[in-house]
Amino acid sequence: MARKQNTITSSKCREPKHSGAQVMVPLTLAAAMCMPWALPVQAMSAQCSQNLQFGRLFDCGNGGKLAISPSGVLNTISGCFSFIDVPKQAICKVSSFVTTGTLKIEMSAKKMVMTGPPDTMRMSVFNIGTPLGGTQKTYTSASLTTTPFSFGIGGRLRVTGNQATGSYLGKMSITVTFTN
Repeated sequence: MARKQNTITSSKCREPKHSGAQVMVPLTLAAAMCMPWALPVQAMSAQCSQNLQFGRLFDCGNGGKLAISPSGVLNTISGCFSFIDVPKQAICKVSSFVTTGTLKIEMSAKKMVMTGPPDTMRMSVFNIGTPLGGTQKTYTSASLTTTPFSFGIGGRLRVTGNQATGSYLGKMSITVTFTN
């Protein structure tokens, strides 16, 4: 069994806009970026072609929680939000491996703090592959029928009622393990 770690990093947001007493909170959270890696026996790579991002949004209430599923479904758990950009789940793929084996994907933490001047935001409830995937997902040979193998990553964002306007960025690590 070989392990290699990919790093989740952030990407840039557009400039924030202000709208009277209400708060415009542009948010972008990148859930992964391309980081090729190799196993000693067979070459393989893991790449994320789309980052997890909520884009720019407008909080029309007192904050709340927003969730994006690994398939891209957006759910406003509580609060009132209007979206200027389309939120996106992370889309990643692993390629060039034998389809008989086990592929395990794991987030390094259950929560992440994103920073943006002068405030922070919290991401949690990450899901890999399915809405109930959690921070760890294992795919067996039955799931690995072709390469590349694609999977999504989603998460939940908490916005406070007095959230400062700005660009919020964060990063997290994932570990991808393939056992043949």
